[in-house]
Amino acid sequence: MKKLLIALVAVAILAASVVVAAPASAATARTVTLTEAQANQLYIVTNPYNRAITSRVVDFQPTQVVISTSFEYRAGKTANTVTTIVPVISNGRLSWRVTSRARNGEAVPQDVINQINTSISTSWRNWVKGKLPTGKITSVTISDVDMVIAYTTAR
Repeated sequence: MKKLLIALVAVAILAASVVVAAPASAATARTVTLTEAQANQLYIVTNPYNRAITSRVVDFQPTQVVISTSFEYRAGKTANTVTTIVPVISNGRLSWRVTSRARNGEAVPQDVINQINTSISTSWRNWVKGKLPTGKITSVTISDVDMVIAYTTAR
């Protein structure tokens, strides 16, 4: 669950960092674009903190992001996870919701997905708190090649 959270935070950091760079003095509509290639070059994707992770790939698909991760444990055991997440905007804030997750091809039970979503929302809220200027995210559009985040800065 921590590994998924870190991948989600990596994608979200790029989205949030652009909002940080926006001047807070004028209400202005802006957009930022993150390509799939840029997402896959993020340090957290290419250099995961957990040595058991041997591969992580971020795949943009219309309206969602799919994160595939491969693990190789000491005892020679392997595991592959595929997690689908969607952006959720509420009151001008961006969060992510896991809609499905499979481990070694088997769907994870809904109660586990609910736990992941609870963990993501708490961690995401704690990370964002105090790091972003006043403003609102108005939309997130995801295609096969990029993610466009529209936001407005506040006066």
